[in-house]
Amino acid sequence: MTKLISKYNLSITIFYTIGHFILAVLCNYFITGADMKLATVDAIVEPLINAVWFHLLNYFYPFK
Repeated sequence: MTKLISKYNLSITIFYTIGHFILAVLCNYFITGADMKLATVDAIVEPLINAVWFHLLNYFYPFK
């Protein structure tokens, strides 16, 4: 379990997720013309799911 939540793995996952939040809000807002509140909700939910997926990928196939 400690390898699954290693310092490197967790920090890169957090960094990736924050960047994904920002990009998802901007893309949703400018490309679809969605209301900023809706774009933000989508930008929070979808990257959280992607973060779990990325963390698992990084665990099973380390990118070091």
